[in-house]
Amino acid sequence: MEPLVVATTCLGINDITFNFRSKFDYCIVDEASQVSLPINLGPLRFSDKFILVGDHFQLPPLVQHRDPKIVQGLSHSLFKLLAETHPESVCELTYQYRMCEDIMSLSNVLVYNNRLKCGSSAVANQSLTIPNANAIDEFTSGSVNQRWMDNIFNPKNKVLFLDHDQLDASESVVGETVQNSAEAKLIYQIVEALVLAGVDQDKIGVMSFYKAQLRLLKRLLSSKTEVEILTADQYQGRDKECIIISLVRSNQENRAGDLVKEWRRLNVALTRAKSKLIILGSRAALLNTETTKTFMDFLDSKGWYYTLPPGAQTTYNFQATPFSSPTKKQRRSQVSITSILHKNPTLKNVVDDITK
Repeated sequence: MEPLVVATTCLGINDITFNFRSKFDYCIVDEASQVSLPINLGPLRFSDKFILVGDHFQLPPLVQHRDPKIVQGLSHSLFKLLAETHPESVCELTYQYRMCEDIMSLSNVLVYNNRLKCGSSAVANQSLTIPNANAIDEFTSGSVNQRWMDNIFNPKNKVLFLDHDQLDASESVVGETVQNSAEAKLIYQIVEALVLAGVDQDKIGVMSFYKAQLRLLKRLLSSKTEVEILTADQYQGRDKECIIISLVRSNQENRAGDLVKEWRRLNVALTRAKSKLIILGSRAALLNTETTKTFMDFLDSKGWYYTLPPGAQTTYNFQATPFSSPTKKQRRSQVSITSILHKNPTLKNVVDDITK
C-alpha cells in the first residue's frame, strides 16, 4: 500500500495484493509491442493514465493457435493499434546507444527511414577489439587472396556479408527441418579465429532463423560454452559486441525462405550487434525477395559484401568437432518424428521448448 512504484508483469495483476490496492496514477507497460492486446488491457484498468513503451517494427506478440485468423488477430498489439490510429500521441525515441553507425544504417534503410541516430560519438565509432589478429597465422594455408578471415579482422569492416555461392554450401532439408552444414562449419571457423585472436567468448553471439541449424551449431561449438547460440526471436531484447548470423537457405531454386522475408524478424536480427555484424548466406537466394534485395543492394553500395573464394572452407585448418551427415536410417527416423509432431501440436511445443 505504501510504495510509490510497484512493478509486476501484465499477468501479475492477478496477485492477491492488487485486491487491496487497485488504483495508480500511471501504468507504464514496457515492451508493449510484444504483448497481445487482451493481456495488455488488464493492467491499464488500474490507472488514470497509461504509457506504452515498445517498437512495433520489431517482432509482434507470439501467438500459438490452430486457427490462423485468431493468430492474425492477436498478433496485432495494442501498442501497434494505438500508434497507427493516434499518431499524434506517439513520441519517437530516435537516439540509440547500442549499435555503431554502420550497423544502425542497415535498420535505417530497411525500416526507420533514417530517423535513428547514435546517442554519442563513442557509440557511433565503436568497433570490436581483436587483441592478437596474428594468432591464426599458424592455422592458415593458401595464398593471400584466399585469406578471407582478414576481412573479418579488419576493424573498418563493421558489417560484412559473406556470400558462399561459389562453395558447395547447399542446404539440406529433412521433413520440416532445414540446415546447412557447410555454413555451420564456416561459422565454427569464424568463432574459433576470433577466440584465438583474443576476443572473449561472451562477446560473441551466433544466430539463425532455423532451430535445426542452431542444434548443428551448438554441436560444432560445444567447447565454446560462453558463446550464445539463439534464434532471432530469442535474441530480441539482447545484444552482443559481435553477432554472426547464419541465413542457411541456399538452393537451386534460389528461395530465401519465409523466415527471412519477415522484415521485422530481419530488423531484430540486424540490430543485436553492437560493434561487428557478420552475415553468411547465398546472394542469389536473397536477390529473389524484395526486402532482402533492398538489403543486398545497400550492402553492395557500401562495399560490405564479400564473395568467399572457392575452397574457402579449407583455408584455415582449425580442428572442428567431428560432424557427419545423417544416415538413411536417421533421416527416415527424423521424417517419422516430424510427422508425429505435426499431428500433435502440444507435443511439438514441448519438444521445441526442450530443444531451444
